Amino acid sequence: MLNGIFFLFSNAWNGFKTLYVPPTVSKITAGPSEIELIKKELQQLRAENTRLKNVETDYRKSIREQAEEITNLKALIASYERRLEESESLVASNKRRLEETELLVISYQRCLEKNQSFFDTIEKGLVNLKEVQGLDYSRTMDYIVLSTVRDVKILTFKLTDIVLESGDKIYVCGGHKLLGEWVPTSGLELTPVNSHYEVSVGVNELAQRELGSIQYKYALLRGNAWYWESGKDRFRENPIYSDIVDIQPREWEVNPCLSSAE
Repeated sequence: MLNGIFFLFSNAWNGFKTLYVPPTVSKITAGPSEIELIKKELQQLRAENTRLKNVETDYRKSIREQAEEITNLKALIASYERRLEESESLVASNKRRLEETELLVISYQRCLEKNQSFFDTIEKGLVNLKEVQGLDYSRTMDYIVLSTVRDVKILTFKLTDIVLESGDKIYVCGGHKLLGEWVPTSGLELTPVNSHYEVSVGVNELAQRELGSIQYKYALLRGNAWYWESGKDRFRENPIYSDIVDIQPREWEVNPCLSSAE
């Protein structure tokens, strides 16, 4: 019986071994060339990775530099814009000065034209001086000019509480050359200053002696008609020592002889 059991067990074991026999495991072997190739490829990948990192670094650096350059360009553009505004302001200022200068030149030209007869008189009076032998003409001219303007004082007329119509002009006329010798067109025209009308004229030493007292009146030019203030002549002692302040004449009257006197 035991032999029978052993026989069964032996057959079962042999059958079991025939069911699964593990394969023979062979070692994985790689040649030296394969390993070197893998190492070389790995080195190439590392080098490529390093290169890409450097490219990325350079790119970021370039972006920063471009951003800084853009900022600098914006600042430069803003600076040029400010300079342009300043230049435009300066051009406008110079243009205004040029216009003012042109107006001043026109004013001087009108003044010269208005006083041309005075200059002609002086020139005629100096013709004979130029013919004098040994005359220091320059010094003589300096003395004449200085004596003319020496101790100049200002004679001022002010007219207050005056109401005029648009286009009206008012003059002061009197018995002296400065006041036109009673000819209104040769008198002094008053101009508005704040709330009154005013005119001033320089008086040299010689004229001051002649102006110990003056008689005068105001004349009104309205359209083409001249009006003379009614009433007696105005009178003032020592007029150059203080401003002459008058109020508007109460009444105006047409004087037909006034125009003929011109």
